[in-house]
Amino acid sequence: ILNKHVKNKPCSRRPKKVTPEKTQEVLDAVEKNRYGRELSTEALASKARLSTNCVWFILRSKGLRKTKPTQKPGLTEAMKDAHLRFTLCYRH
Repeated sequence: ILNKHVKNKPCSRRPKKVTPEKTQEVLDAVEKNRYGRELSTEALASKARLSTNCVWFILRSKGLRKTKPTQKPGLTEAMKDAHLRFTLCYRH
């Protein structure tokens, strides 16, 4: 038997869903503004029309991790007045 008879024939494969354009689209959505970083993989996947696993893989391959959004509590007028009195009293 000759090797040319045993070689595997090149087979066509399914095209990849995660193209460089889709990768850039996901990264742009995340880096666009502060609210993009708070989006879940489900929300990003629905925008890019990819699966959540694909989006998760893109984010992890670029070194991004999940983060918990934080909010600084606002001050009421009474709290602002108390803070102003304190700073004026103990000013250097």
